[in-house]
Amino acid sequence: MAHAYMTTFGFPTVIVRLSNVYGPFQHPEKFIPKVITNLLNMVRVPVYGDGTNVRQWLFVEDACTAIDTVMHRGIPGEIYNAGGGSEKRNIDVVRDVLSLMGLPGEYFELVPDRPGHDYRYAIDSSKIKSAFGWTPNVDFTTGLEKTILWYCKEVIGGWLSEERKRN
Repeated sequence: MAHAYMTTFGFPTVIVRLSNVYGPFQHPEKFIPKVITNLLNMVRVPVYGDGTNVRQWLFVEDACTAIDTVMHRGIPGEIYNAGGGSEKRNIDVVRDVLSLMGLPGEYFELVPDRPGHDYRYAIDSSKIKSAFGWTPNVDFTTGLEKTILWYCKEVIGGWLSEERKRN
């Protein structure tokens, strides 16, 4: 839409396309927050299909620096992709969260996949990297640790169920 507006009216726009963004403050319906909040409540995590769908993840702070970089240095009419470079299968993301939270691996269940669900989301960030030297600073595991801590402290208020305390 922004590109069409620029083409039609000559309004200077730049477009930033991000890979899957995760981190603190994300709506709990999204995949990583849903995994974390389900596990905090000792509820099994639903994983679509066989769990091998692949996503490329970008920590929210890196998404913000990519947007800021393009806002200040981007060339009107250009499109820049920014991804975290860390492609992960959904089942591996769940296993990473389980491991970081110190939980055993049985707290997930495979559920039927959505019709038409894309198998892989990934983008090529070479343009923003070569044009401006932008690269993500937060690796996936560090970003995941920060996200888990935020949900534990801010959303749940540090609360852990009595069952979790016993385990």
